[in-house]
Formats: sequence, structure tokens, C-alpha cells
Amino acid sequence: MPGEGTRLAHLVVPHLAALLVVLCAGCGGDPVMGPSAAPHQAWNPPESLRTQVTTSLAQYGQPPPSGSLPASPSPGEQAPPVPAAGVVPSSSRPLGPGERAPSPDNSQMPDTQARFGSGEIDASATLDPAHPYALWELIDLAQRRNPATRVAWEEARQAALAAGAARATLLPRLAASVVGGYQRLSTPVALPLVGTRTLTTDVQGVMPILTVEWLLFDFGEREAMIEASRHLTTIANVKFNQLHQQLVFDVTRAFNALAAAERKATASGRALAAARLILAAAETREQRGVGTRIEIAQARQQLAQAELSLVQAQGEAAIAQVALNAALGRPPGARLGIQDDRESLPRMASENLDQVIAATLAGRPDIITSVARLKAAEAEAGAVSAGFMPKVGLIAGLTTLDNQFSINNGGALGTPLDQTGILLGMTLPLYDGGLRDSRAGGARSRVLAAQAAVALAHDAAALEIATAYEALRTSLAACQAAEALVAAAKVTADAGRKGLEAGLGTLTDAIAAEKGLLDAEMVLAEARQTAFDAAAGLAFVTAALPAEGGTDAADCGKSNCSQS
Repeated sequence: MPGEGTRLAHLVVPHLAALLVVLCAGCGGDPVMGPSAAPHQAWNPPESLRTQVTTSLAQYGQPPPSGSLPASPSPGEQAPPVPAAGVVPSSSRPLGPGERAPSPDNSQMPDTQARFGSGEIDASATLDPAHPYALWELIDLAQRRNPATRVAWEEARQAALAAGAARATLLPRLAASVVGGYQRLSTPVALPLVGTRTLTTDVQGVMPILTVEWLLFDFGEREAMIEASRHLTTIANVKFNQLHQQLVFDVTRAFNALAAAERKATASGRALAAARLILAAAETREQRGVGTRIEIAQARQQLAQAELSLVQAQGEAAIAQVALNAALGRPPGARLGIQDDRESLPRMASENLDQVIAATLAGRPDIITSVARLKAAEAEAGAVSAGFMPKVGLIAGLTTLDNQFSINNGGALGTPLDQTGILLGMTLPLYDGGLRDSRAGGARSRVLAAQAAVALAHDAAALEIATAYEALRTSLAACQAAEALVAAAKVTADAGRKGLEAGLGTLTDAIAAEKGLLDAEMVLAEARQTAFDAAAGLAFVTAALPAEGGTDAADCGKSNCSQS
């Protein structure tokens, strides 16, 4: 019946409109912190996270020695924000709102974001075997090609969606259903003077139902679960950034190893050419009757040593190439060239270890994760406590019964019936057999464990930073000594060759000088690799390795070390 359908629509639509207004009003509030825009782009932590982490460290972490670190911010004082790319200040001065810490001079490095733009992971991006790749290019390619970034990004998205699902519990649930049916009943009826006749009754009806269920008040249980889900989202986002930093670190170490192997191969090639010249000189001296077989044997030994060094350097390069391919998501046997233009060594930009620890602890992923787990545990404990409090809810329903019947195909009879009801109820748990005490005790235990985990992460982080700091300082000193050794060995080798040519030196002295120069060059190559690895290691443990490839990554994340 068209008239009945129109009347039903006019009855239902106003109720639906009012309900939509209520739903929109309930959708307000802080947005859920989702992941980054794309898997190869880092998550940018909010400014409030640094304050939260710093406060938790001051409350639960082990305090540093008194007088050695800058004072903690007083109540109401602006705490240093978390740098967007994890860059660590090189000084102990607190940063102002929106201010970024100074970074090394990267004016000569191209901008990765401008070069490659933003978007999804491009696993099909090809590499040119003839093109020598700089470190920043390899880092960007690794972040775009490595599938691990996609996995971590999807996990961060899942955590954000779970937080959104928790927020949905604040809103009412609306359900619509409809029930319809048809029935025919034939009944024989004996009538006087007429006989038996069949009475046919047709009954048909449609009943649409609209129901609303809304938990109005629960003493903060849902808000506590939403708060816990937000902290779990933070953990997933930090894990995503940590994976990017690990990827940057792996690519940097593989690049350093490959660059060191190429330096060793160059030194071995030079030593091999010098050994051949010395062998030729030894054979000439023997033909003239002024040399001995021992000198020829010594020259051949030096030649074999140079060949062995070259083979070893080539082997190290092949191994480093495999590691670099793994970080780039390429086949293990693929080959590519690199361009290492880092002539100068990194240098320490801060001589105070305590200042480095104080400035970087709050930005470490493990510290942020431990604090987020503590906040989540506290929120879950609040949810457990609120779960045993009364709950007040509302149930409303709107029903229209359009029931019609007819007898022996006669006219339809029936009157539509409208029914509207609103129920307000409350539930109060009275006895649960000790479940309340067990759940509350477990929640308190998890909070205490999370507090201890913050202190444990604090101590472990300080130890890692101190170890990496001393490793960098020691490796830089070793590099300086190795450079001095190479300079002296070159003078000795040049003097030995010139003395041999002038007939004033001995072949044994020339061979020993060349061997000393090769050994010194090998030591320098390893010392440089160790220094750059130590710089990357310090940047990694201080969370200063940028989670996005680019200029900072190409400089090994040297927030605590810069170009000399």
C-alpha cells in the first residue's frame, strides 16, 4: 500500500535524523595517531611525547649523578620536544618549541625527498650497474624496496585502526531489521441449511524495527581502554621508525665495509705493482752479479703477499656487497658501484658524555616504548577498576506493525500499530567469586613491572650510549695514529725505492718498506671503517639516525659527530 509506505517513511526519518545528530556530536575528540603517509616515510611524533617521556624518566628512571647533567624542567616549564627526525642536539641547551637541533653542514648533499617525492614502496625500481651510488641514494632505495618497511607500516596502521575501534565504543549502536510474513488458513465450517463451506483467511504483515543501544556511563572504563589503545599505537609507530633507523644503520655499515674493502683493494693493487718492480730489480741485480737468490725469494714473497692481500680485499668486497644487497632487497649476486666521497673523518661535537646521554635518552625508541607500555598499563588498570562499577545504558526501539487480513478474498482489514519505547537501565556487579581482586592485582602487577622496565631501559640505554661514545672517541684516535703511520711508511717506501734505483739502498730494505706501507694502508682502511661504523653506531643508539634517507643519513647521522 503506497500510502502506508509514505506514512512509515515520515515516521522513521525524523528519528534517524535526530540519531545522526547525536552520533556526529559523539565523534569529537582527539584524533588517533595513525602511521606515516607511506611506508618509506618516517612517523613524526607529537611534541607532547617528549614531555611525557621526560616526566616518566624522572619519576621511574635511575637519575644520573648529581651535578653532571642539566636540571630537569620544572613544573610549567617547556620541556625539549622530540626532534621530528630523531636529531639529537649537540649541546645541552634545551630546545624551544618547534626549534630543531643543529645538524652537520649538508649543503652539498641533494634532498632525497625532493628527488624521489613521496608515495608507496617501489619494489620495481631498477638500479643502474654503471652508476656509482652515494650512501644517501642507497639508503633511500633501501627504504623504498625493503619489504620490512611495508610490514611495519601495516602493523602501525592496524594499531591505529584498533584505537579507532576502541573510540567507537563511546557511540551508540543502531540496528535496523524487518520481519514480514504471509499465512492462509482454510477452515471447514458447517452451516445450517447450506452445508459445509470452507472459510479462507489470509493474513499478511510487515514489521520494521529500529533499535538503539547506548552505554551512557561506565565510570571511565571505555575512556581508559581508548587511552591504552593510543599508547599501543605510539608503540607501533615507534617500532616503525626504529625499523627505518635499523635499515639506515645496516645500509651504512654495509656501505662502510664495501668502501673499506675497495680501499684495501686499491692499496693491494699499488703494492702488487711495486712488488713486481722490486722483483724485476732483484732479477736484474742477479744477472749483473750483484744480487743473490735470497733477494729474489724475498721479492717473490712480497709479490705473493700483495696478491694475497688483493684476493682478501676482493673477498671482503663481495661479502659487503651481499650484505648491501640484502638491505636493498636485491638478489645476493647483484653488483653495483658505490661512490665514497667522505675524505675527512667524523669528529666529536660534544666532549661531555653526560650531556649526550641527557639530551638523547628521551628520543630513543626503547625508552619511548617502555614509557608508552607503562602508560598503557596504567590505563588498563583504570579500566579494570572501572569495570566493576555500575553501568548505565539506554535502549530505544521503534516498531511499526502493518498487519492485514482478509476472509474469502474479501476486502483487506487491519489497522497499523506503532510502538515506541525507551528503557534506561543500570547494572551493578555484586559478587564475582574473587574475579575482581584477581584482575585488579594483575593490573597493579603489570604497572609495577612497566615501571621497572622504564628504569631498566634507562640503564641499558645509558650503557649503550656511553659504550658507543667511547668507541667513537677511540676509533677517531686510532684513525689519526693510522694516518700518521701511513704518512711515515710512504716516506720510508719512497726512500727505499729511490735508494734502490740509485744503488745506495738494499733490496731487503726496499721490500721491508713496501711491506710496511701495505700493512699501514690496510690498518688505515680498517680504522676508517671502524670510525664511520662507530659514528653510525653512536647515532643509532642516540636515535639520531634519521628514519628517512637523505642528507643526515649520508653523514652517518652525526649529531654527536660532524665532519672535521
